[in-house]
Amino acid sequence: MLTQNHPSIAPAIRTETTHMGTQVFLGSQLLGTIETYPVWGLDAGYDSAIAQGLTAKDECYVANNFPYRYLQSAIGAITGAYLTQAATDTLTDYI
Repeated sequence: MLTQNHPSIAPAIRTETTHMGTQVFLGSQLLGTIETYPVWGLDAGYDSAIAQGLTAKDECYVANNFPYRYLQSAIGAITGAYLTQAATDTLTDYI
């Protein structure tokens, strides 16, 4: 799930919880940060969160300005965005 298109790097993905949110790393490379917000507090993506079955009382994980119901989905989105940006120069170290 984390790296559907590149399962060979999944073991190298790690997360750290900081005051900024959940940070996602590939080795030492920071891929992105996931923040947790109450659905009612979303500036954008409120309709997307509701469509995922969340209610205004729930919290969601926000990655790349999009809300996700599950942390693993948000991690997958950050990893996918990183891979899509053709940042493959560091991947050979992990494959």
